[in-house]
Amino acid sequence: MNKIYDKLILAVAALILAGGVALYLKQAGVSSQAATVNVQTADNPYQLVPVQASESTDANWPEAGAQPAGPKWIYDVFTPPKIYVDLNTGEFSADPPVKVAPPVPFGIYLADLERKPYRIQ
Repeated sequence: MNKIYDKLILAVAALILAGGVALYLKQAGVSSQAATVNVQTADNPYQLVPVQASESTDANWPEAGAQPAGPKWIYDVFTPPKIYVDLNTGEFSADPPVKVAPPVPFGIYLADLERKPYRIQ
């Protein structure tokens, strides 16, 4: 009984699709834009306003140079700054006040990731 419903739903979907295509083809010849009307109001006729064309210029930006604080203070436009505060002096620094050791390797690593084949039912 389940297969009958599947075929019935498929037939209804095919009829709806065919009806939609028929309506689209019927409307394809009709222009979607109405005819333009050239009418001006009596009190306020339309006046053309002249607009000057803008001139485009090429901008050459210089490379980012070192800041007065030192050679490590170089930041581009979209570079997020890494600024540290030295707690002893209270000044900003480009270097962290405490040297952080790199993390120790964990000892194992992921060599391969593979999915088992799954039979489609």
